[in-house]
Amino acid sequence: MRRLIIAVIVSSAGLFAVLSLTTFSEIQTTLQAMAPLSMATFFLAYLLVNYARSVRFSALVGGEAIKSMSLFPATLAHNGLTQVVPFRLGELTWPFLLRQCFGRPVSHGLSSLLSARLMDLLAVVLFGGTALLVLRFRESMDTTISTVALTALMLAALVVLIRGGTLIRFAQRMLSAVLPALPAKLGPLYDRMMVVADEAAAHLEDVARTNAIMRAALATCLVYGGTVFCQAIVLVGVGVETAILTMAVMVSLVLMTSWIPLSISGFGIVEGSWTLVLVYVADVDVGRAAATAIALRVLQLIAAMVTGLVGLAVIYARHYALQRKEQ
Repeated sequence: MRRLIIAVIVSSAGLFAVLSLTTFSEIQTTLQAMAPLSMATFFLAYLLVNYARSVRFSALVGGEAIKSMSLFPATLAHNGLTQVVPFRLGELTWPFLLRQCFGRPVSHGLSSLLSARLMDLLAVVLFGGTALLVLRFRESMDTTISTVALTALMLAALVVLIRGGTLIRFAQRMLSAVLPALPAKLGPLYDRMMVVADEAAAHLEDVARTNAIMRAALATCLVYGGTVFCQAIVLVGVGVETAILTMAVMVSLVLMTSWIPLSISGFGIVEGSWTLVLVYVADVDVGRAAATAIALRVLQLIAAMVTGLVGLAVIYARHYALQRKEQ
């Protein structure tokens, strides 16, 4: 109950702060500034981003392969629920969608969801951080040095993804060697932590053996790039033009703040984050930045809800058709 009250306060305060910086007529003008072609391109790009997510889930789910197109409706439904359910609890619907649609155990859904979110975080930190460094030091950094640094970061990220299971087991051994008294102090909690770590390591090793991790990593790059492209379509459509590196920095900052589970479905935090980055990174005036932030959020929610409902409709249609066939 206390957490719900905090979330309502945070969301209400954030929305009030952003709305106080602009007017409804300015928000309406911003939305109307987008041409129908730009709107259609945004929705198409949004669908493609979610298809890339289904490709990644197909690689990470383990066990008998599931085609990415078969996972697509469940991915759309999951994304829609994640966007609208408070505290990002919609994330937890993925294991149950996977079990309902494909009969997979909940553990497969949880492990694939955790792996996907870790990849998202890695992409945001890697690409967004690199873009920020290049923007910050583009006049003083040597091109060769920045290229080598970017390549080294990408290779390090791939090593972590491919050898994740080995790294987890190494961390377990180091923990036992450095803190031998820890098992006695934590008791059953330590045993449970080690069981979870063993399961995670085994899953990552299984994924790495099938080379699925490379497909998942590539799909994650497409998800991140597609997300940046979606936001760029809207910003250019409403007249806010900026460099692609600046766009990557802005999207990365907003994505990181949107993961904070202290609001109702990100309301207030996402709009406030977009307003701040548009003002301080893209040098947009405050009123226009607030109107653009609201417009971005409205379009994102409409796209998430529409595609999510389509995904749920396809899932129920498949289930109904299967029942009719069994009869």
